[in-house]
Amino acid sequence: PPDIAYAMRWWDTLNAEQKVAALYGSEATAAPAAAAQKMYDALDGVTKVKVNDAAAEIYGHGGYSSVTEWWESLNCRLKRVATRSASG
Repeated sequence: PPDIAYAMRWWDTLNAEQKVAALYGSEATAAPAAAAQKMYDALDGVTKVKVNDAAAEIYGHGGYSSVTEWWESLNCRLKRVATRSASG
């Protein structure tokens, strides 16, 4: 899968626990959890696709006139993922 700059920037700001939570919530098994804890450049293809998809879901296709407009476009789940929280 291709490298996506905004996905990489988002992913590499997360700690290991946040990365797993962003992709799997609290339902990750051992192998996917281990794969998700890596930096973007070290991700396997399957995990990178999941990260790219999550980033695209969070950031959309742009076109927002402000951060507020973008933030208000997100549902509760995406707000939690965007802010690196597994609960709430």
